[in-house]
Formats: sequence, structure tokens, C-alpha cells
Amino acid sequence: MKASGLTAEDIKKVYNSAFIYLPVITDYTEQTVADNFVVEIKGYILWYRIIVSADGKDASAVLLTSLSEPKSGSASANPNETYNLKRRSVDGKTYARLKAVGGWVQAEALAMRELPEFRLSAEIRSLEGQFATAGLGTREGIGLDDGFNAVDFFDDGQGGVLTKDVGFYRVSQVADNRTDDNQSSLFYGYIRAGVDRGSLLVERPRLPVDIRISPRFTTLSIPRTAIPADRRTYNNLLFNLPGAFGNIFAFNEDVTAAIGVDAGIALNLARWTGITQLFAVVDGGILFPLAEPQNATAPFFWNIHLGLQKKFWFSWINLSLGAFAGADFLTISGASNNDGQLENFNVGMFSGRLDATLEFMLNPDLLFSIRAGYKLASSPISGSIKFRGDDEIALTLEDQMRPFRNINFSGLMISANISFTLPSSSGVDFTSLFPSDIDY
Repeated sequence: MKASGLTAEDIKKVYNSAFIYLPVITDYTEQTVADNFVVEIKGYILWYRIIVSADGKDASAVLLTSLSEPKSGSASANPNETYNLKRRSVDGKTYARLKAVGGWVQAEALAMRELPEFRLSAEIRSLEGQFATAGLGTREGIGLDDGFNAVDFFDDGQGGVLTKDVGFYRVSQVADNRTDDNQSSLFYGYIRAGVDRGSLLVERPRLPVDIRISPRFTTLSIPRTAIPADRRTYNNLLFNLPGAFGNIFAFNEDVTAAIGVDAGIALNLARWTGITQLFAVVDGGILFPLAEPQNATAPFFWNIHLGLQKKFWFSWINLSLGAFAGADFLTISGASNNDGQLENFNVGMFSGRLDATLEFMLNPDLLFSIRAGYKLASSPISGSIKFRGDDEIALTLEDQMRPFRNINFSGLMISANISFTLPSSSGVDFTSLFPSDIDY
């Protein structure tokens, strides 16, 4: 032992780094639903850590309950279609089986990497500005935008060693080190104060998915005379008589602004596109007008959009640009039980928006941002209106929709956003979202 330079403490650490694992499948189902072949698999892995006594004479196996929780994977496919994988083609049933099992295995692999002993790590070989290099690459399976903590080691004053997170990096360029160990991948530093050459990069396993919550203020235009609150006013609007005596409208004043909250999910596309910090975003929200409605009405707006967002980082701050397309809707419910009074009103319109966001990294998983943008919306394209005691009127004809053409959801938007990266536990195999990603 002396010749090797190892101490008794080193040998003890090696002994206590041993694990036993036992995979268990609890349920596996295959069924045909409509035209889809659906596969679901459930199971868990029992993880035991081997603990050796101080004198090295006894050992025990301790169950790691948090890692041994049940997980699942599911997938569906058209059994009559052919799916082109990375190296071969398979039928729909085989593809569904591969995807389901892959999802379960991915969930177990992500959970396993919560153990420090199973996380990828490498020393920083060089530092230049915001970037670091380390000996990880294609061989280890890293991908663009994978996160790594920078770790340093300190003497605890009692002969022991303490570790401390001193920085955070993401993979910005993956090296092919399958045949050359000297190849180094490039890592971009977001938090790097105190990081030196020789610091250890340790994998920070997370899903490539962010959840976002955004309180929002927006401008828009709904004239006071745009929406009738009873049948007689609607008839007057059809004849272009918004000022007729006795007209009653859903709003007592023009609507020029609204407030509410958006929620969204963002998928990091770097692994599939080769572009770092590029996100596919789906978001939706509900807003309420900053105007006085007629006492017997309850109006609200809602929307859903899909788009792309690209982040440009400057250390722990980024500027992002986004482009989105979707639809906006206006819904009003009437509370009066009198015949002829407004019962329901709904209209929808297409919309698109451009926005810019200034974002701050509070920690590697939590981001705060301020967003400003402009939405361009069409006039209402379809809808319906119903008065109590009458049949619902589908607003499909030009004459029927004409009174509502002045409803305009175009306007400026300002929001504050909180974004949280999801932890690494999922039955969705994010490493093989597309058939061409599958290489097993």
C-alpha cells in the first residue's frame, strides 16, 4: 500500500464506493388504441450502497430509497408505418417498444446520475475568457448545452477535503474523443468567479425543459360600442347604429389594456439543431381587461402561442429574441337571466408576436427576466354570440362579423418572468425525440 501511495483512508473510500443494483419490471402492456399501437413499461431499480466498517471487517448493503422509486416509459406508433432509425428501419410496433423502453431507461439513467459517483467529470485543461476546455466528448455522450458545475477542493483543517461549487458551465462545442484522448470539448462559463485551471467540471443532470411563469401587461383596443349586451343592441349594430338610443354594451368604456399571467414550457433544441440556447416554446395565458364591464358581464381574454427563442449570453446575463405565432380569444359571459340579454360571446383571431428579453441567472436552475414585445393580431375571424331565449348565432358570415371588426388585440406587451429548469426525472426519452436519434 505504501508503494502505491494509497492511504488506509483512500482504500476505505474505494470500498465505500461500491454499489449493487437490481432492475425490476413490475408491469408491461401492449394494446391497440384506434390506429395506434401503445406500449407502457413500469419498473424500478433497487440501488444498494456497500458500507464497510472502519476496521474493514464488516460490510452492509444500504438501500437508497430515493433512487429506487418506480418509474415508467410509454410510447405509441402506427403499426403500419415504417420508422427510419439512425442505422436501420423498423415497423411501428418495434418503434413503440423501443421508445417506451428507452423512456424508462432514460428516467433510470437520469436518476442514477444523482449519485456523485456516477456523474461525468473532468478537470479543466485550459481557461480562456468565458470558455474552458475539458476531456469529455462524444465518447462520454455529452451534448450541447449540457450543464456542469465547476468544483474546487478545500482542506477542512482536520486533514479532510471539502468540495465547493465555484462555477457553472454549459457545453458549447462537443469534441470527438473516441479515438483521441487529447481532444477537448469547449464549455461556456456562466458563473466562473474562482474557477481555475485544474478545477473539476462535474455533470449537473437536468432535463432540457424550462417551466415559465409570466405576469403580463398588454395594450389592445376594444371600443366601448364593439360588443352588445342585449339582442336589440346587436340588431342596431348590424345596421351600423352604434349610437342608437337605449343601446347597452358589454363595456362601459373603451378597453385599452389588460393584465394577467402566462405560463409556458420551453424545450432546448441544441442537441438536435446544433445551435446552443435555441428553444421551442409553447405558452398560453389568461388576461382580464383594465376597464369597467357592464355589471351583468364577466369578460376575459386567453391565448396560446408557439415559437422559437434564441438566447445570447454575456456571462450570467442574456439577451434573447423570440418569434411566435398563435391565436387570441375573447370570451364574455352574461349573468342576467332576462330574455334578450347577452349570455355568451366568443371571438377568435390569429396573432403573432416578436419579443426581446433581458434575463438574469439567479442560479443555474432559476432565471429571472424582463420581456417586452409587440403583438400583431388579425381582426376576429370567427366566433359566436348567444342571447338568452335565442339560439346561438355563429359569426361566420361577413355581415354577422362586421360589428366586431374594430376589436384589435395588437399592442405592446411587458412581462416579468420566472423560469425554472426541470430536475432529471422523466419517462420521456429526450435523447431520442425523433426516430433518427435512436441508435439501439
